[in-house]
Amino acid sequence: MQRRAEKYVAELLLPRMRAKHPDANIMLKRRSFLPALNPEENVEAAKLALQWTGGNRTYAVPYGTEAGIFRGHGISTVICGPG
Repeated sequence: MQRRAEKYVAELLLPRMRAKHPDANIMLKRRSFLPALNPEENVEAAKLALQWTGGNRTYAVPYGTEAGIFRGHGISTVICGPG
C-alpha cells in the first residue's frame, strides 16, 4: 500500500503541483505499522471459529488490528465480527 501511495504522489500529484509552483513538495511519513493476519496462517483457529459461528469461509479485510501482532508471537488468532 505504501508503494502505491508513493507512486501516486511521484507520478501524478507532484508533477501537477509543480506545474503550478516549482517548489511544491509532498513528504510521506509512516506513522504506524500493523503486520497482516492471513487466514491461511491460522488454520486451526479458523476451523474452530467457523465451527462456532456456522460460517463456511475465511477472508481478509483491509483494516488493521492487533491480531497480526499476536500471531507474530505464535498465538493462533482469528477476528470475528461485522467486518
